[in-house]
Amino acid sequence: MVISESGLESFMEDLSENGGSKSGRDIPVENPRGFYSRSRREEIIRGLESGDRLPKVMSKLREPRFIDKSPEFLAHLMETQGEGEMGLKFWIGFEEDLERETRIAMKAEGPDDIADRMAAAVRVFNRYGSSFLSTHPKGRLVVWASTHTDGLSPLVRKHVLHKEITESPVIVADYGGGLVIDIDPKSHTATTTIAGEQYPFPLEK
Repeated sequence: MVISESGLESFMEDLSENGGSKSGRDIPVENPRGFYSRSRREEIIRGLESGDRLPKVMSKLREPRFIDKSPEFLAHLMETQGEGEMGLKFWIGFEEDLERETRIAMKAEGPDDIADRMAAAVRVFNRYGSSFLSTHPKGRLVVWASTHTDGLSPLVRKHVLHKEITESPVIVADYGGGLVIDIDPKSHTATTTIAGEQYPFPLEK
């Protein structure tokens, strides 16, 4: 399983803004920046309508929800930690939860919450993999999930390194980087390697 850092945009919004049609089903994301030609959008729509198994949006892998869901906390964090912008200091302030009391009062998603939903996504992939391999016993499955570094960082810190969310340094995946999780379908155990060192990855809640 590969969880890679990418600027994932909402394909559904892209279709709507550029003349496509929305539907209630899952929408695929292939282009991480959301630039689609009209012919490619029409091709993807035809694929959806024909039942092709294309990449799907998974809400558990989306960017921090406070960006869209908690505008008051976003503005507060930009003012107190980001010097008015969403730069490096802003994200360090968020990932170290320096405005924890305010965040909780405003009911905004925090780094621990992100870590937990990312871990939940891995458990979903594991269940899918088990189901797939039960019907393809000689096969191998690679799941490639595209997300953001501000999701990978809390995931690794909490569920792999078992560090407090306020501990430094912040773990950052460069654009295009990611985390590889190897799952043994027989033992139902998982590992990941970071900076040459192997760590167990929890598959149970």
